Amino acid sequence: MKLLQRISSALGWLALAAAGVLTTLEAARILDGSWRQAISDTITWTLTPTLPPWAAALLGGVLAVVAVVLVVLQFVPLRRRLRPLTVEQTEAGTTTVTGAAVYRSVTHEIGLVDGVSSVTPVPHRKRVQCKVNLIDGANAAEVARSALDATGEALWKSLGIAARPVHLTLTYGKSATLTTRREPS
Repeated sequence: MKLLQRISSALGWLALAAAGVLTTLEAARILDGSWRQAISDTITWTLTPTLPPWAAALLGGVLAVVAVVLVVLQFVPLRRRLRPLTVEQTEAGTTTVTGAAVYRSVTHEIGLVDGVSSVTPVPHRKRVQCKVNLIDGANAAEVARSALDATGEALWKSLGIAARPVHLTLTYGKSATLTTRREPS
């Protein structure tokens, strides 16, 4: 979906830049006003095509289906897949832990820290990222330090995987935020 948003945004900026260039060239008397008529003719043909009725109906139906699909996709959240992490690989097989299990463990450990009211994981491929809401009156710096300690080496060893970078965004008060991170050593 982001690709479609980026493409439509790029096309919009491109159209705006092209209109600016054409207007500038017309003002400098390098171009005449015929380009305006060409754009007008194109818009008129698009709105009232000279296609046979069956072809116009087919084209309209296809465009309507595409539009409905794009609108529905705007409201359907994408499910981010987290790839499993290898714990152990032997001749007998491979032991893995899912990304969801890692996030459950991390959010559980952070949730045990004094001053934390809720923890929301934000799936990311290369790091563990969470949004942490604090209770009123909590010391954000102390909670951040404790949360990073809770997600230290002991947690990763208990999961049987290499330590991952941890990025936390702590929200406290009405709108104040504190972002902190720990990179594995």
